[in-house]
Amino acid sequence: MRQVRGGADDAGGGDEGWGGAGGAGDDLGGDAARDGGARGARGSHRSRGRHEADDALEVNAARYGRDEGGVSDVSGAFDDAGADGEGGRGRFTGDGGSGSGAEGAEEEPAQGNMNALAGYIRSSWARNKRARDVVEHRLLACLRARRGVYAQSELQEMWTADAGDPIYLPLAATKMRAAEAALRELLLPDGERPWGLDASPIPELPPEVAEPIEEQAALMARQQMLQMARTGKVVELDQFAGMAARLGAELRDRMLEAARREAKARAARMEDVIEARMERGSYYKAIAEYVQHFCTYPAAVLKGPFLRRGKRLAWLRSAEPDVVSAPELTWAAVSPFDCYPAPEAESCQDGDFIERIRMTRADLYECIGTPGYSEKAIRTVLEQQQSGGLRAWLWSDAERRMLEGETHDTWIPDYLVDALHFWGSVEGRVLLEYGLTEGVCDPLAYYEVDAVLIGAEVIRCEVNDDPLGRRPYHNASYDPVPGAFWGNSIYDLMRDCQAMVNACARALNANLGLASGPIMGIDMSQLAAGQDPKAMRPLQIIQLDRSRAQAASTPIEWYQADSRAPELLAIIEKFEQKADDLTGIPRYMYGNENMNGAGATASGLSMLMGTAAKGLQRAVANIDRGVISRTVEAAYLHEMLYNPDESVKGDCTVSARGTAALLIKEHLQQTRTQFLALTANPIDMQIIGMKGRRAVLAEVAKALAMPVDDILPTAQELEAQLSQQQQPKPPQPTPNAALRAVTEKGKTESQERIAGARIAGQLAKEQIKHGHEYVATDAGAVPDAGQPAAAA
Repeated sequence: MRQVRGGADDAGGGDEGWGGAGGAGDDLGGDAARDGGARGARGSHRSRGRHEADDALEVNAARYGRDEGGVSDVSGAFDDAGADGEGGRGRFTGDGGSGSGAEGAEEEPAQGNMNALAGYIRSSWARNKRARDVVEHRLLACLRARRGVYAQSELQEMWTADAGDPIYLPLAATKMRAAEAALRELLLPDGERPWGLDASPIPELPPEVAEPIEEQAALMARQQMLQMARTGKVVELDQFAGMAARLGAELRDRMLEAARREAKARAARMEDVIEARMERGSYYKAIAEYVQHFCTYPAAVLKGPFLRRGKRLAWLRSAEPDVVSAPELTWAAVSPFDCYPAPEAESCQDGDFIERIRMTRADLYECIGTPGYSEKAIRTVLEQQQSGGLRAWLWSDAERRMLEGETHDTWIPDYLVDALHFWGSVEGRVLLEYGLTEGVCDPLAYYEVDAVLIGAEVIRCEVNDDPLGRRPYHNASYDPVPGAFWGNSIYDLMRDCQAMVNACARALNANLGLASGPIMGIDMSQLAAGQDPKAMRPLQIIQLDRSRAQAASTPIEWYQADSRAPELLAIIEKFEQKADDLTGIPRYMYGNENMNGAGATASGLSMLMGTAAKGLQRAVANIDRGVISRTVEAAYLHEMLYNPDESVKGDCTVSARGTAALLIKEHLQQTRTQFLALTANPIDMQIIGMKGRRAVLAEVAKALAMPVDDILPTAQELEAQLSQQQQPKPPQPTPNAALRAVTEKGKTESQERIAGARIAGQLAKEQIKHGHEYVATDAGAVPDAGQPAAAA
């Protein structure tokens, strides 16, 4: 493989091209035919080269630039590696001195004069692209490992040696998929948020609340002093001051407790608002795609939150939906192929950061009327794109598109426009010359700007509106390298293991083919005329002609090759185990059933899984610190600045819960169940109360994916039930009191019957004595109506 690099610095301080005609290209199809001219120099390299590669994966890509006369100039994209006359620095060696062109040369039709801002962005682009040259090969290698394919140069060598399609064991791809599944489970849990807002433990009291506390405390202390004076006690001045201080502290504590409760309520409301924004802004879709990049490449980048105009349906009072078009907070995962950090940058916040984006004509036209975009520049770009003058591909685009499964063709889509999204510091003089006056007051100061460049036109330029000047880009790596933007991917950690496993697999394939049957040798001189040795079949009779045979010669000989399968399989097994150690992703994490030793038992496997989780814990912590916390904090800041609803605003801190979920997720449900059993007694119920019991039950039901609102009463309903139970009720009779009441009632009725019978007997005696007839009743005796009344 060969690579010719040209210097890209403009010795006169001019603007540079997209990367230069001296770009590097992997010789994937063999030696490339080069035509054009190249001049090597330490300070500058200006050429317009055109290169036609024998391999279909080498394509021409366009580069922009300008020389002193305003004509488009194509500058070398990479560091000197032979084209600068100093020898072969870099990964591959060049011929040195006078290279004629470059692999993957890129071209661009001539553009008009650029303004100073466009030239500054192009010079930053050329510098960042040179710095990312070596990483380009690593990105392609990681993508090949994810797809489980060889590079074209390796395939050609293997086809020559083995005369067949080589075997590729996707060991790295298996590790990537296992890590992706584990991270998705932790970062995208069902029914839970991988982040949260915690209210400040010591919230600040508003001035209208904090200032009257001392006055109220002094007034309460004066009232207590007057009460004590009425009883004859004398209150000294020091005693009065201490009393006022104590009352003031009590009032402040009560105010702080009320403020804490209010802060928690505001934090909960803010979480709901941010969650709704994330649902509309495709946050969780972006996180899922980001996890794929995180497990595949040396670094992954998440963009957001940023405003993007979009359309959605709004169902208001009418049955017909309304189409609402408004800017919405949006998140997106940026492909590492499209990220160009500054040299020696550790994060997206360092130096000048450039994202390569692609836009359609419809996307460009939608930007007209959006604040910050130039309608004149956009219309100029649309006219140039329609004439086919804005095509800019990099040398790696063709293989990237093939590996990503788009197409095997090398055509350049004419409906896309390449753009550079620039984030960095620009001198005020350049911004004032461009025409940006809002927020720019000093021509010598540097301002953090957000600009989009297409061709020679800056279609957008604004001063970064973040209060701290932060950019909406956040990066993290599976295995970070201190002080570097690009860390180590899973494939980087196990590159040698993957190579050894593939080599053993190819050797095993060849050995099994040789050992699958005997190898026959035939003395062609002894075959009879008309016999074809290639057409032999079982039970065939072969005619021999011994007249031409030498003495003691055998016409047919057989040889059986030895099988080396056990040795080769043992080597593959050994390097698979080594890959487990290097990546921290053991095979039993993704369901390997061949487990011995501790992994053969449930408790032993649980311990092994807990140990393996520590390897992923660092990766999750990298995402929590570098991505989740920062994106949620940016969304929280946006709501605090621009949300008109004051009831959701409060002093909060963002907490990422991915690492915590990794540590406690396995035993959390079991621990909650044990806690419920331990607290199911009258003493503990008096401590935690019904509200605490409901909170624990709600968490258990939520973890079991049960409808919490249908099973448990809400906090308000429970409060109403408890208040109703605490109201005084009329005393209910006890069972003994009711029995006594029934006994007393029976006794009274019995006594009344006895008294009535006694009275009836006396009346009967009187009737007999006086000759009158009486009728007895329960209430006594009355004279018979048919008889005359007795004489007085």
